[in-house]
Amino acid sequence: MKKEISNETKEQVFKLNARNRLDDLLKVAKSLRPVDSNVEQMILKEVSELKSEAKILGLTEFTHIASLVEKMGDANEMIPFYMKRLVVIALEELLEQVRHTHDIQKRLPKVHDQTLIEALREDHRQGGPKSMLIVDSDLLFLNRVAAILSEAGFMVEKANNGTDALRKVLDKSFDCLVINYEIYDTNGADFLSDLSEVMTHSLLPIVIIYNDEVIQTQVDSKKILADDTFVKQIELDPLLLSVQRIIARNERMKQQVYIDELTGAYTRRFFLEQLESLYKQENSKQEESTIAIIDLDFFKRVNDTYGHTVGDEVLKTFARFMQSHVREQDVFARYGGEEFILLFPGIDSKTAEKQLNQLREIFSKQKIAVSDDVDITQTFSCGIVEIKNEQLEVMTPTELLNDADIALYEAKKAGRNQVLVYHEGMQAKNHKYKILIADDDKLMRTKLFKQLAKGNWELLLATNGEEALSIAVSEQPQLILLDGWMPKLDGFQALQKLREDVQFKDTAIIMLTGNDSYEDIAQALNMGADDYVTKPFSIIELEARMNRLLIRKDLR
Repeated sequence: MKKEISNETKEQVFKLNARNRLDDLLKVAKSLRPVDSNVEQMILKEVSELKSEAKILGLTEFTHIASLVEKMGDANEMIPFYMKRLVVIALEELLEQVRHTHDIQKRLPKVHDQTLIEALREDHRQGGPKSMLIVDSDLLFLNRVAAILSEAGFMVEKANNGTDALRKVLDKSFDCLVINYEIYDTNGADFLSDLSEVMTHSLLPIVIIYNDEVIQTQVDSKKILADDTFVKQIELDPLLLSVQRIIARNERMKQQVYIDELTGAYTRRFFLEQLESLYKQENSKQEESTIAIIDLDFFKRVNDTYGHTVGDEVLKTFARFMQSHVREQDVFARYGGEEFILLFPGIDSKTAEKQLNQLREIFSKQKIAVSDDVDITQTFSCGIVEIKNEQLEVMTPTELLNDADIALYEAKKAGRNQVLVYHEGMQAKNHKYKILIADDDKLMRTKLFKQLAKGNWELLLATNGEEALSIAVSEQPQLILLDGWMPKLDGFQALQKLREDVQFKDTAIIMLTGNDSYEDIAQALNMGADDYVTKPFSIIELEARMNRLLIRKDLR
């Protein structure tokens, strides 16, 4: 009588057989080349057969991992070469399953303190859910971490390679990015470098995860820019706490950088980021939009007659008025001083002109209390430029802003309290401005002087902050390019002294620095800088920004 083989024996035989087959498959997978289509299909077929056998034996963990490998290709398609690392990882995990009997669930990350999950969920219920992007080539780890973060109330998206991750970041705004340093189609340093090139203005917190402490030590010595770093571990409590803390800190920073403290409108920085984002979308959507620059008429008279407290109240009243009348998708920002800027996505200039004229008439009749028995009214002028499809490849966003400034200048010349749309017949004021370049770097001074000398400028040079102040007093430049870090008196100290002197209250000042710290940017803008440019920068863009500031100066 034939003795029946027990399930336990069948499982042992299967594991022994699978171990040998997987050893061979791993050797093949590690040497894969893009043209090895037959070999790739052989791997998929072998794994599929092992999966079928494991399913009969009830080996659910093995079956689950094998299914992941199957999803990487089918009977008619090759496994993309960039997914090679994923195949190797999955095969190694399958081999781990047949070599050891312990449950894979015991090796997956988890949260030790469940009250942490509940606390995070409550935070998201009160403050709104935060969005996360998790990037890791280890699909088991990726799925597990994503599941835990989702349970904690985060809105989670996943990517298993750098290419997909970069596309997702460009397509959508996230509150935090968690990325494994060793994703298979790139590494963390290269990914962050690519990210910085396409997101020069973004405040995106980044957490890096290393596979082991050796790699962490090696990479940390290279000073990779990240908000926090972790080594892969079973308990995710520290990671969850760090992510929540970093997002909260970033929200506070955004309030400082993106929201104007006085008026509650967006800042110029936020507006420019939104404009650049829309500008990219326009290339594919072919949808016209409009930019409007608004200036409160004779605002200096308000400050001189009633004081800056009343002037501030006028600015706040106007901001509240505009915020209550624009659409949710419109971007209304304070451009600086008494100037504001408005982006109308999907609206042409004719429609925008009609809407702004209606708002101009309504606001001009609104009473603003100066005292218990005195009310005043305020008007505004506006310049409009339409973002036309044919302009997108030949004009930068900054050049479009210059055209809106020119239209505003024409509205002021025509008597104020009106809205004008830019056309090619409009010209900026022809005037040779004095420009002071203050930079201790001789190479940078020489470069700026040679490039800007081609334009209609009278150029002055200073090598330190004290010299810059002295030249400013004697020459009265209309615009100052001020390096952030200089000997004797640094750029921030010079900026403060300039703004404290009433004769430089309206002088246009652009900070030039190699430090792109958001804290420094916020500090410079809060101290009175009109603009902030980080090195290296495009001379063409710098000139465009200088023109814009000088046009605005002419309007005062």
